[in-house]
Amino acid sequence: MDITENNDIKHFTSNNSFILTTGVLFQDNQDNLKKLIKDLNDINTAGLGIKVSRFLHEINQDV
Repeated sequence: MDITENNDIKHFTSNNSFILTTGVLFQDNQDNLKKLIKDLNDINTAGLGIKVSRFLHEINQDV
């Protein structure tokens, strides 16, 4: 498991890691979450957990 608030995590984590974030970097533009998800998929991460509360009140359906 890695906890991060960086959008370039794919360069600093290993395959099969689970990534946990508050989504602070995506509060004003959730479209960037799509790129993060693609990047994490490219390195075979186990999953992405986003804490929905302070910064992101909900995740857009298209994400």
